[in-house]
Amino acid sequence: MIVVQVCGGLGNQLFQYAFARSLQNRGNEVRLAAVFYTKYRTSREYLLDKFRIKIKRSYLTEKVISPVIDNDLPIKMRNSHIHEELGLKYKPELLAMHGTQYMIGLFQDERYFKSIEQDLRNEIYPKNKIKITKQLRSVLKNKNTVSVHIRRGDYNQLNNTLKLTYYRNAIECINKNIKDAFFCIFSDDLEWTKQHLDFGKNACFINDDKKLADYEELLIMSQCKHNIIANSTFSWWGAWLNRNPQKIVIGPEHWLNNSNENIMPERWIKIK
Repeated sequence: MIVVQVCGGLGNQLFQYAFARSLQNRGNEVRLAAVFYTKYRTSREYLLDKFRIKIKRSYLTEKVISPVIDNDLPIKMRNSHIHEELGLKYKPELLAMHGTQYMIGLFQDERYFKSIEQDLRNEIYPKNKIKITKQLRSVLKNKNTVSVHIRRGDYNQLNNTLKLTYYRNAIECINKNIKDAFFCIFSDDLEWTKQHLDFGKNACFINDDKKLADYEELLIMSQCKHNIIANSTFSWWGAWLNRNPQKIVIGPEHWLNNSNENIMPERWIKIK
């Protein structure tokens, strides 16, 4: 059995699930381990259970692996079945893994799961109906919507936030190519966004009242017709799950400190 460790925010979880699903599709017995959320104090939540996923969580593995992560076992024993992929480089040989393995990594490359794209789109679908107001439902249905994701919060402390020029250039690009664009703004700092970016009258701010869960925001983002993403796996998945065949997706030319340059699919537009 192969167990894939799930950790981080929702965007990271979805990459790890997609990788695990590819391993499963190749005939392996696969489980997920979410020891990260039970062992460490974190504001992150395990959210994959909100979707119609096809891989079960292995609670037994989580109990067994806990002392291993704490380095309480000898190195030889820890290394025998644990594969830790520290880098972000695409390695197709990882998909050939089999037997007893505990896999740790981010797996942030579409090539790991491109072959099961339609399956993933059907599975990353909510078990329960998400909370969308009639007004927002009408906007998503009738307007030429463009999601815009501005991530600050922890990124601000790590100096990973995108410059305002990126968003201004992205908005200009959309306005040149999309008639009557209507911007749906997603951010963990909406007040700052309102003060520093001007979207005009054709815009609305999503989750201004803080009533939506992260997974609900992501799914609403995916229902917009076009997307401007941040250097964030959260909005990456919002754009990837967008089913509009004519969608325009704009992302930053450089991701996090120039790491993971292959995370953006070639069909998406990169700008500074």
